[in-house]
Amino acid sequence: MATFAEATLGGRINPLMEAHFGAPDADKRNWSVRGLEARVETALDYVADMVEAPGPYLAGAEFSLADVAIVTIFGIWRGALGKALPDRLADYQARLTARPAYARAQAAATASPG
Repeated sequence: MATFAEATLGGRINPLMEAHFGAPDADKRNWSVRGLEARVETALDYVADMVEAPGPYLAGAEFSLADVAIVTIFGIWRGALGKALPDRLADYQARLTARPAYARAQAAATASPG
């Protein structure tokens, strides 16, 4: 699932970020952007079907790199791109980002120079 997050979702999120922040206004909603958004939404539906199926985390009962990778993508999709997540994924994201370790990692990332 970590590879899915990076390759399938991240591979589509990166050009969406470029279009959102770097494209001229006339190109921000062009056909390629709309197509990429549709493919991300399809992939998110796939992930939504997996959440809580094997356990509370994507790989089952234990928190793993898959959860870290996917919740990062969710943050970009919702935060930077202003898109909605299906309710099940929004709840999953809230549960993961409420973890004390997540708060510590966010604080460390904010405090680190550069």
